[in-house]
Amino acid sequence: FLLIVLLPPLLFSPVFLKTNQYYQLSIPMVTNESSGNVGVAFGLVIAAGAATALGSAVVYFPNFVKYVSPKLLAGSLGLSAGVMIYISFVDIFGKSVNAFLNAGHEEDMAYLYSTLSFFGGVLMLKAVDYAVHYFLHD
Repeated sequence: FLLIVLLPPLLFSPVFLKTNQYYQLSIPMVTNESSGNVGVAFGLVIAAGAATALGSAVVYFPNFVKYVSPKLLAGSLGLSAGVMIYISFVDIFGKSVNAFLNAGHEEDMAYLYSTLSFFGGVLMLKAVDYAVHYFLHD
């Protein structure tokens, strides 16, 4: 299941741009020049913070909770968890590729080793999960 979820973004998303011999995330450079979008940026940050605060405050009011279906709640929690895992994966994967490149590996092998390390970690965590359930089974 994890292969189906995590492999397409890895293969089909142009996350990394090649610059010299390193892979870097495609993040625009920050300059000292001011632009007209600063107010919009602060407005979006404030709106995101307010939405987070409102969403977390809803659980304290049982009248609001009864209007939300469990399927909608489970779906939205799954979506937000998937977004956070993807963002974390992209950040950590880029650092892993750079580490293998700095260790002297070729570009293709660094990418391959990073991918194998990630999925090796997934398999190792799955083995730990099975071991915990095996030894702590009630």
